Amino acid sequence: MSGKRVVPFITHGGYGVGNSLSFLKTHAPEAEFQPEFVMEADQERRTLEAVSSWLDTGPAID
Repeated sequence: MSGKRVVPFITHGGYGVGNSLSFLKTHAPEAEFQPEFVMEADQERRTLEAVSSWLDTGPAID
């Protein structure tokens, strides 16, 4: 993953992020991590709005 861009997209059922980000960074230490998207998955309308906003303001993906 050296030199690769990783954009974490994490949904959960209420537990939260847990150790997801540290797990990813441990297994891809050479990757360039972009700001993550984290959302509780059972709120469809709120999820759609949050994902759309995140995509509009997030990094450009080549």
